[in-house]
Amino acid sequence: MDSVSTQNQSQSDVFARLSLQDLSEEKKSELAQQLDQLLEARVALAISEKLSEEVNKQLDDLVDNGTPDQALELIKQHIPEYDDMVNKIAQDSVDELVNNKDAVFAEVDRLRKEA
Repeated sequence: MDSVSTQNQSQSDVFARLSLQDLSEEKKSELAQQLDQLLEARVALAISEKLSEEVNKQLDDLVDNGTPDQALELIKQHIPEYDDMVNKIAQDSVDELVNNKDAVFAEVDRLRKEA
């Protein structure tokens, strides 16, 4: 299964766990973008906490002047458990959303009213 199919399946699972399967595709897309932004921020924070100041500077330089593959290679050199870390952050974030459905539903209601 390719990563896009896996990502779509994962999003479907998240929406099912949150009982949000009935949302329009547009609203699902908005919510998925918000979740992606949350995950990116949490992963970036975890990376910066695990890397030394010197390696963080190298990473910043690669982000600004290199390629995403070069940045990822540097991260994985210094955080061998990177993939597991990202998966755990994603799982923990989804679990947090599921455990805080009321807040999620309040946001969904807000999005529905904007429609």
